Amino acid sequence: MILPTPMVPKLLRSILYFGIFLAISGIIEYKVGDSFWTNIGYSQYAIDIKGNTPWGLINGVTANFYTYDFGPMLRRVVTHTADPLASAFLISLAFGIATFKKSLNLKHKRFNFHTICWFFLAIICILTLSKAVFINMAILMMIKLYYNKNIPKSISKLAYALLIGVIVINVKKMIMGADNSVAVHFNGFINGIMSSGLFGNGLGTAGASASMLAAADVEVAESFIGAMAVQIGAIGTIAFIGLMYQIIKKINENYQRSHNEFFLLCKALFYGLLVSIFFSESSVTIMGTGIYFILLGIATRKSWENEQTEGPHEQQCFSINNNSNL
Repeated sequence: MILPTPMVPKLLRSILYFGIFLAISGIIEYKVGDSFWTNIGYSQYAIDIKGNTPWGLINGVTANFYTYDFGPMLRRVVTHTADPLASAFLISLAFGIATFKKSLNLKHKRFNFHTICWFFLAIICILTLSKAVFINMAILMMIKLYYNKNIPKSISKLAYALLIGVIVINVKKMIMGADNSVAVHFNGFINGIMSSGLFGNGLGTAGASASMLAAADVEVAESFIGAMAVQIGAIGTIAFIGLMYQIIKKINENYQRSHNEFFLLCKALFYGLLVSIFFSESSVTIMGTGIYFILLGIATRKSWENEQTEGPHEQQCFSINNNSNL
């Protein structure tokens, strides 16, 4: 079987190198600190354009540059995008590509530059202090280990079940009687489902983004699924979940035909997004996760085998045989 174009690994390599550049700029930005942003007028921009209040800024930057989720106030790695979550998702994407590096169609398989980049990107992902990125990293590594058969599948399944159990127990402790972002995100999801109705209340009637852009009170915030449920109702939400099921089904089918790591990468990214959108509205953005959906579109083409590229060179670039499996 032949993927439709050799541009797929080229695209992945470009995304990887951009993620590395973004991570390097993040280290520089983190070292310089908030003075960089105040010197270029970010404070006034946040007030005039983004709608923040002067008293809502911290050291001249928006509050999302910092997090309280791990105890004391901690500064995130933001990078030059000025959007901590978008940067976190882009660097996490680069980390995922480095994790499934066979999808890059590299010639060298020994310890090399890409292995070093993997460790570097892992460190920067942690420094973004994003819970969604931590979930993405865990899912990426779990799928990588599971399909590489580094450990028996029975042990893998048991370990995953125990991990999920530990996460559920800890999240429950954080939510019960807590006033933190975990509780806010979880309650946003629950309140959205409870307020959804059959057909919803219409677009723009729920969600943090609608509240900020329209300067109006909304019923629910901080959950993409919760906000969507309020706007398009139970029927629309069920249809959306059905679409998500079809996407993962098609990715699994294409992986079974080709056993290429590109599909595993997309599968892991998609699972990470699914978890995130239940508890975070801002996890789906054009700048942060737009490229995720482009890759998913590539991975869910209906008929890979019937879209062979022209020319022997293109066929050779991305042909897959039984010996190139994971």
